[in-house]
Amino acid sequence: MDESKLTLENIIAVPKAALHTHLDGAIRSETLLELSREQGKNQEYQTTEDIISDICFQENWSLPRCLSSFAKILSVLQDGNSLERVTYEHLEDLYKDGVVYAEVRFGPFLHGQLRPEEAVERVGEAIKRARTDFPKLQAWQKLSILRNNGVKEAEEVAKLALAMFGKSHNIVAVDLAGNEFSHPPELFVKVYKKLRDSGIGLEAHAGEGPTLPVLYENKLVDVKKHILDSINLLGVSTLGHAYAMRNNPKIQEYVFSKGVKVIGCPTSSIHTKSIDSMKDSPLVDFFNTAKKYSSKPLVAVDADNYFLSRTTTSTEIFKLAVAHNLNFEQAKELALGSLQCGFREYLI
Repeated sequence: MDESKLTLENIIAVPKAALHTHLDGAIRSETLLELSREQGKNQEYQTTEDIISDICFQENWSLPRCLSSFAKILSVLQDGNSLERVTYEHLEDLYKDGVVYAEVRFGPFLHGQLRPEEAVERVGEAIKRARTDFPKLQAWQKLSILRNNGVKEAEEVAKLALAMFGKSHNIVAVDLAGNEFSHPPELFVKVYKKLRDSGIGLEAHAGEGPTLPVLYENKLVDVKKHILDSINLLGVSTLGHAYAMRNNPKIQEYVFSKGVKVIGCPTSSIHTKSIDSMKDSPLVDFFNTAKKYSSKPLVAVDADNYFLSRTTTSTEIFKLAVAHNLNFEQAKELALGSLQCGFREYLI
């Protein structure tokens, strides 16, 4: 094998970080089918092909349509054993993909039959087992605030994060996820203010949409503003996606001069219509622009949802490299750079 060629196999061999993967969206299709049968859920599915054709993201789905797929998965993740199993399996899949540092995110209040504290503990247990079984993998968990579930639940997630951060559960950050069109950053200012002085990492999905304002539920929404508000009002140091700043050099300069990191997931963003294609992704341009303002990499590529988007971290880097005519050394730089974009330093 020519190790200097741009191939998926060579990208897999490069150590990298997975910084934006949703735990529920990464479930193995075989596991979803097995748990559904055991629990008497999702009985319309007879095969993994049935599951894939029904809930896996497709091109031209909207962001709200994509978010609706998670309900079927969450229906089988309402007990500790299932949640811990899916976490461990995802970490195993990441390890096989050449990931040596991982931050996996999930909503601790989405597993209704589990106390949120227990959900955090079971994900933490899976991380501990994975660290033992895959010694090169350093893994952490992020607690997701789901915008759609309102400010009251967001306050509870923050309270939980503060209570359990710094203990033995490998919590590294809190993320704001969900539909930003109807739930903008300013709704969560008080929640993030409580988190800011704790030392826990702060992140938000922001700017996951078009560069121009769009009409949503009879309101004109400009998600570019969400990028700035997430930094200035919430105090985040990492943004998820941020595509809306693609044609705005001033916002890019502001983001990167502050050392704010951007993690993007091209295939998922094609599905949500945030971008049109791999070629249309601004991530390579972001990566190069950030070099003007920082000696350290500030942009990383990830998969978002291994299962729902039918992809992996390495696949995303490879496809992006092909679409943008990168050679292997340039793609390798993108992969290795991700190791400096996490909330913890990767320890060799």
